[in-house]
Parts: sequence; C-alpha cells; structure tokens
Amino acid sequence: MLNQKNKTQPREPLQLLSYNKYVTTRVGIISLAGFSMAALSLLLQFLNYGAISV
Repeated sequence: MLNQKNKTQPREPLQLLSYNKYVTTRVGIISLAGFSMAALSLLLQFLNYGAISV
C-alpha cells in the first residue's frame, strides 16, 4: 500500500566504519572538539581533586 516499490529493491547494509572510507571535515572537527573538551574536563577534575585532598 505505502511505497511498494521499495520492498522489491535490495537494501544496502548500513556501513558506519568501512575500510578506505573518509569522514567529512565537519565530522572530524566536531569529534576533535568533543575529545578536547572531554580531556580538558578530565584535567580539571584531577586538579580539583588535588586541591580538595590537601
């Protein structure tokens, strides 16, 4: 009933991380920014622990 044409076509499997595939620059920048913020947060937590444990 609804879009019968799609059921007859073979569907391509989802490929998230495939060999020899590149991510876009925007995705790389976003992931690098997220990793940098996480690392900075971890460093601040260690500094805070060191300050309150003394």
